[in-house]
Amino acid sequence: MTLPKLYPQFGSTLQENGFTLPTPIQKSSSIRAKNGENLLLIAATGSGKTLAYLLPALFRVREHLNERKTVLIVAPTRELAAQLARDASLFLPDETSEDGSIVTPVLLAVRGIPPPNPGEISRASVMIGTPDELYAVLTRISGAQHFISGGTLSNIILDEVDVLLPPTPKTLRTSFDGGNDAKRERQTLEQRRILRAAQRRGVEFHGGSGKPDSIDLSMGVDTQILTPTERILRLVASARFVERGSDHMELQMLAGSATASRSTLDRLNRALRMASVEGGVIGMGDMTDALWKGKVKACRPENDEDENEQLGLDDTATESAHTIRAVTVPSVVDHRYVQMSKDATTNAHQVLEQVAKVTRQLKPASSLVFICGEFSRSITKEKQKEAPKIKGNTSQSRRDAKRRRLFIEKQKEGKSKNSKNGLPEPLSVRSACSILQSMEIDAQPMHVALGLEPNANENADVTSEDDYESEIKLPPVLVTFEGSARGLHFDGVDVVFVVGRPTSAASYLHLAGRVGRAVPQDGSNADSSNVEIRPGTVVSFCTKGRVKELEKWTNQVGGTALKEIELI
Repeated sequence: MTLPKLYPQFGSTLQENGFTLPTPIQKSSSIRAKNGENLLLIAATGSGKTLAYLLPALFRVREHLNERKTVLIVAPTRELAAQLARDASLFLPDETSEDGSIVTPVLLAVRGIPPPNPGEISRASVMIGTPDELYAVLTRISGAQHFISGGTLSNIILDEVDVLLPPTPKTLRTSFDGGNDAKRERQTLEQRRILRAAQRRGVEFHGGSGKPDSIDLSMGVDTQILTPTERILRLVASARFVERGSDHMELQMLAGSATASRSTLDRLNRALRMASVEGGVIGMGDMTDALWKGKVKACRPENDEDENEQLGLDDTATESAHTIRAVTVPSVVDHRYVQMSKDATTNAHQVLEQVAKVTRQLKPASSLVFICGEFSRSITKEKQKEAPKIKGNTSQSRRDAKRRRLFIEKQKEGKSKNSKNGLPEPLSVRSACSILQSMEIDAQPMHVALGLEPNANENADVTSEDDYESEIKLPPVLVTFEGSARGLHFDGVDVVFVVGRPTSAASYLHLAGRVGRAVPQDGSNADSSNVEIRPGTVVSFCTKGRVKELEKWTNQVGGTALKEIELI
């Protein structure tokens, strides 16, 4: 069955954009999602997961035109949230009310743009954003809680759920065996390090005395590890329990990820159960089934059902199931590398110079540059480390000015601690764009191209007045950080450049997944299982010693043989 027949409300929009035949994941999930099942969609990058969960959710909104129904979508990055907003706006475009005002059904809540106001929220059907910004909107803006009330909210979507609900930090043994005070002290310091690392990822700890350093990760039963996404789930549970009436609609949970495992599914179901307990009414007990309509179940493409054992989704699987073998990069994606010396790989200017050379040689119509590993460390923290101490009875502004001047001079002289330790200097997106532009490569920060910077110049080539309804004209090269790779989709991307070492093989999979995307089909092919995949190339820059690791990663993600690029 074609997508226009499955979702007749959006038939014309689907046909106009070439979305006629369902991809394998859309085919296996559509009927189940339309029937209200809670699903975790697991499929390769670029396989159409976005439409697989977006269409059923928007279908429920359009199905109840006489009463307001809403959808809440949570994404890990603002870049992905902006793209999801554009996708949703294709099916729910802006409308003109009777009084002549513009009604925007799809709202975006991310850092860098003004938050929606109460009037916009009261008339919106879909709200998309990152966890912290969504929680702030839902708790601080008047009337926003009605958006998630029991009679209004019909769907919650968690995109890249394994990032939104990360594994909890590992605990350490704290037994006082042997009376070794030095050992206990080391364990305490290690616990604090793990705690602070988790807090930097956005994890909150509730319990104990409330002081971060006083929480014992290994002991306290009352200590709870709460991610920003879990705070939203508890807020939703609380709002729905407060307002449960005859018009109460079953809440559906849809989630998606290319690198989900059994432990991801378990964490999601555990988060829903805890949200129903903590956000519910005292004395009602476990209301998981009443609130979420049962547990979330995994859903994979029909031709991949035999891979459930590899993924760890069978009943006997363990939580340590590996995820990389489950989802792979299409074979039409080429994996290439440029071999450089150790010193050159730690020099951002030299690596970007190679990016420019490869760009001129391959001549891609569109490419993405991802800043990874050591290059993606916080610039602010590095400046704070390097900031010299200024003494004397001078004003604060003069001390700050002198500190900045000394810092710049030290950077130019190459006397930073990173240089001495052999570590690369952290690279900002704007700096990378400036370096590439000096080499006559038209590069631009991705967040600026997507309109996510409030002070960016209003450029007609970047964002039009029609906002989400019009097509954004993107520059040939977009630059962003490794963490923004998940879920992003740009039509016509030919090459992905990996600047620095990705954090893991899973991260490399998501980087490589920005090419080799499924191409919309017009229905001329009766066989929907034969999805056309657009070829692409992934280019890494590494030393001779790291080539073996890169070969291992490409094998893990099911890629073709790794080949070296011979620059002309």
